[in-house]
Amino acid sequence: PGRFVGLLAALCACHLFGICIAGGITIAWLLEIKNGHTRAEFLRGLWSDKRFHRMLGLLVWAVLLMAITFPAADTAADQPYKSSVLLNMLYVLFILPADSVLTNYHNTFFIWKMAHSIPDFILCFTVGLFIWFILLSFSLRKNWKYLLCPYVLLSVIFIFYCSKHHIGLFFLLVVWWAWIILQDASFKAPVRHRLVCQVAKFLLLMSLLIPLGWSVTQLYFDTTLTLFNGRQAIQFMQEHNRLNKRIFARWKQRTRREKIIHRNLHDMGSLVQLNLYYPSNFTANFHHGGEGTYNSFAALEGEDEETTFSLWRQGGMPDVLLGEVELKNIWPEKDLRSEYVGIYDVSIYDLWKFEGPAPSFISVYVRKDLAQELNLQPVEVHGYRWTEEDDDEQERKLSFLDLLRFN
Repeated sequence: PGRFVGLLAALCACHLFGICIAGGITIAWLLEIKNGHTRAEFLRGLWSDKRFHRMLGLLVWAVLLMAITFPAADTAADQPYKSSVLLNMLYVLFILPADSVLTNYHNTFFIWKMAHSIPDFILCFTVGLFIWFILLSFSLRKNWKYLLCPYVLLSVIFIFYCSKHHIGLFFLLVVWWAWIILQDASFKAPVRHRLVCQVAKFLLLMSLLIPLGWSVTQLYFDTTLTLFNGRQAIQFMQEHNRLNKRIFARWKQRTRREKIIHRNLHDMGSLVQLNLYYPSNFTANFHHGGEGTYNSFAALEGEDEETTFSLWRQGGMPDVLLGEVELKNIWPEKDLRSEYVGIYDVSIYDLWKFEGPAPSFISVYVRKDLAQELNLQPVEVHGYRWTEEDDDEQERKLSFLDLLRFN
C-alpha cells in the first residue's frame, strides 16, 4: 500500500488531471475496502486502517499541489467554451472515448467545432456507446469502479476545461483498467458473452494499433519538418537589430454583432515559444514592456484595459509587430496595412493523428519608415489565418445544435 500510494502521489504531481485520476482510484479503493461491511463497521475500521492513513496523507499532498498551482485572479489561460455544459457533457461521456482510440472526425475538444454535421455527431456518439457496452460487458461488475470512478472525476473537470491534448487520458485509463482485470486470478470471460469478448479483443487490438499509427505518423513529420522556426526567427531579428526596437505582439479579440465580447491582450502562445530562444521578454505589450519573464495569460477588461492602452500610447507607435496587432484599438487613426510592411514569417505546424501538417504563420512587420531607413526589403507574408469571420461561419454551420444549447 505504501508504494502504491507513493505512485498515486507521483501521479498527482505530474499533472492536475493526475489528481483527478488518483482521487478516483482512491475512491474505488475505499469502495473495495467497504465491500462486505456495513457502513458503521466500515467507518469504525477506517481509523485503525493504515491504508486509510496513507490516503489521508495523499489528500493533504493533493490539496497542497492545488493550492500551489491555483491561478491568479486575472489569469485567463483557458477561453470560455462556446457550447453549453450539456453539450460538453455529451461529448465527454460518449464521444471522447471514441475519439481517444478509434475515430478522427474532430480535432478539437470544443463541440461547437466538432459536430460539423448530424451524421458525424451520430456516428461518434454511437461508437462511444458501443465502446462503453463492450468495456463493461467484458469485465466483472466488481471491476467497473476502477474505470468509472477516475473517469467520473475527470469528466467533471473535462466538462469545463479540456483540450485535444487531454483526450488520450481515457485511453490510458482503459489500458490500466484492462491490466487490472487480466491480472485478477478470479477473472474468467463470461461464457454467455463469448461474442462480446471476441469483439472486445478486436476492439482492444485496434485501440492499440491506431494510436500507435498516429504516433508513428507524427514522428515522421517531426523528423522531416521544421515544425517551428522560432530559433531562426530570433536570429533574423537579431541580425536586423529588431530585438532592440519596440515590439508589439498580437492578441485575440472576439466580436459579435460589432460588439467586443472577449479580449485577451496576452493570449499569444506562439510568442511564448519565441521567448524560449531569447533570455528575456522582448515585447512592449507584455507586462507593460518590463523585463519580467512571461509566466501567465492576463485578461484585461474595462478600465484596466484602457489604462494599459494609455501606457502603450505613451511609448509611441511600435517599431515591430508580431502578428496582426489590433492597433486601431490603441491608435484609432492608424492602420496596419498602411503603416507597416511584412519582412518575415514565423511558421508553426499543427500535427494531429493521421492528418498532414496544418501550417499557420505569425508574420513579422516593421514600420515603413524604419524599413526604408534600414534598407529592409518587404516580402509577401501570410498573415494570421484565423479570423472572426471563421468563427461566425462555424457557428452558422452548427445551427442544428441550438436545440441543445442553453446559457
